[in-house]
Amino acid sequence: MPKKSQDAFLEFLKKKRKEVSRQQIREERDYSSPIPLTYAEARTKPKRAWSLGGILIGGMLLLIVLNGITLVLLLKERSKTAELNGIVTQTEKELAYITEEVPNQTIRNTQNSLTETQKKLRLAQGDTKITGPAPEVLPDKKPIVPATTRPEEKAAPVSSAAAPEKAPVAPAPAAEKPATPAPVGPEKAEIRVADLSVPPGQALFPFVSLDPGEQLVLVEKSRRTLFYLRSVQGKLALAKAYPCIVGKNIKDKEKVGDMATPEGIHFFVEFIPGSKLPKNYGMGAFVLNYPDFLDKKEGKTGDGVWLHGHDPQKRLDEVQSTKGCVVMDNDSLRELSTAIKLGTTPIVIVDRLAFRSADNQKRVAQDITTFISGWQKAWEGVDMKKFLQFYSRDFKAADGTDLETFGQRKEQVSKGKKFIQVRLDRKVIMLSQKDQGDIAVVRFRQVYRSNNFNGVSIKSLYLKKGQKGWQIIGEFALPS
Repeated sequence: MPKKSQDAFLEFLKKKRKEVSRQQIREERDYSSPIPLTYAEARTKPKRAWSLGGILIGGMLLLIVLNGITLVLLLKERSKTAELNGIVTQTEKELAYITEEVPNQTIRNTQNSLTETQKKLRLAQGDTKITGPAPEVLPDKKPIVPATTRPEEKAAPVSSAAAPEKAPVAPAPAAEKPATPAPVGPEKAEIRVADLSVPPGQALFPFVSLDPGEQLVLVEKSRRTLFYLRSVQGKLALAKAYPCIVGKNIKDKEKVGDMATPEGIHFFVEFIPGSKLPKNYGMGAFVLNYPDFLDKKEGKTGDGVWLHGHDPQKRLDEVQSTKGCVVMDNDSLRELSTAIKLGTTPIVIVDRLAFRSADNQKRVAQDITTFISGWQKAWEGVDMKKFLQFYSRDFKAADGTDLETFGQRKEQVSKGKKFIQVRLDRKVIMLSQKDQGDIAVVRFRQVYRSNNFNGVSIKSLYLKKGQKGWQIIGEFALPS
């Protein structure tokens, strides 16, 4: 190859080598430099706090919460409006009644009626719930001054307006008699809510001890008033008082057809809606467990004693008297029905309110509580000999068996028990006012556990105080 051609070829190789070298350098530089990220970068970047989907879900949840709050407020407002409308309607009825009765009433009675109506109108403008120790007290009512009957027992005398004790009642007795001579014209029964003023240092006779939250009904026949009471922080408080109508015969019920309302401690065991009853029962009827154990023990007869409403086409005062039931205004009974628990809520009926020393009631409560605790421990200890010592010789079980048969049954059942656990709560201890406090009724919820049986029931024990102290004379399970 000529020299010139060789030189040209070598020069060509040098150029190519330089180009290859530069190309390698560029490739190495490009390889070592950072690579631009596209899709992969989105996975390594921090996520945004709110995505579009999250915002939509959050908005939907917020709308649901706001709708729920709006619905609750709407229901509350509707309920309040309905309650206000009821009060206004009732007030209009009372005003119309007052207008009709003005010619037949004394000025004092008319003033009392107007005062009560004004109170209800004020309630309609503000708080619609009547609370406090003595709602709807008439201005001319005198406070209850207890009259001494026994050193530890005081009774609340009734004003001259009340029916005399143990006296027959006229077909249309007046609950409130005017202080001045009766005006000319027919006189209608005027129903008023009685006062419930407990004297200082005293306590209502029938009620010894109630667990917090317990509720009960108290009926005073002589003043035709039903009191709805609640246990608040260990004390008995008046929730509301209602007028009511009782049996034509003011005595304690003894037999069928005597037109008397039974006195004592009973329980509501059934509710019959008004749709299943004649119209004179109004919105419905709560059935009492009359005759109960104590009633049968006293030889009393009769049945069908109810707390019920009245013919909606009549006023409550037009009922005048009953055959032995307790009758309330339909709206009042409907309101009270929300507090009544079948088999649990007691109804205590007395002729007149009576009071006892609060200290005496505390001692009785402690004695009975200690007695029940000992009975419970003996049962849990599966010591039937000790357990049966808490029962009286004249004890009768729910099925009518005597103490001997009851004891044999308990002995037989206890043989298969490896352990027994009994828990008692929701206790209510009450005294029978007509038995001078020597008979007590203890109602509680019993939670029973053993190795072969578990059960929950509402039970009532009937106790009698004798020379040996308190003893059980009756034991019954209430419907729950």
